[in-house]
Amino acid sequence: MVGKPRERSGNIVYGVLCLIIGGFMFFGSIGILSQPNTVSCGDQTMSQGDTCEQFSNGSYTGSRDYAQQQQSNQTTGIFALVFGLLFVVGGIFLLFSRPGHTSASSSSPSSMRSRTNSLSQSGSSPSSPHSVPQPGASPPSSSPRQPEGWHRESS
Repeated sequence: MVGKPRERSGNIVYGVLCLIIGGFMFFGSIGILSQPNTVSCGDQTMSQGDTCEQFSNGSYTGSRDYAQQQQSNQTTGIFALVFGLLFVVGGIFLLFSRPGHTSASSSSPSSMRSRTNSLSQSGSSPSSPHSVPQPGASPPSSSPRQPEGWHRESS
């Protein structure tokens, strides 16, 4: 079953967006992780003995030495790698998933039973001659059809 066009275009937009964000995160993390001896503080490269001062909303929040900043850069790279891959996988899923696809639970016996019950409650009869009558339903008004070659003997 193909979903509504609006849902499908939404999946495409979100899928492409996830691929772009995930791609930037993934390739950015590769850049960070491929240069373990290059430690940066903001957009500046640090040297041994330098201190990275951290600010948040213009307020001083702390500082890190070279080794601490190197560890922070590595941790950031690993997180960006993992989340970048998750975004890429999610984007691929969105691009190739079918919106409105019914799950196995929608064709379960209980949901089929409730659809059949709603037909019998509304007064309409099942369209198939081989349908199983629901409990409490009245039999069809016409006489049952007999198979060919079978005749009822009257007594």
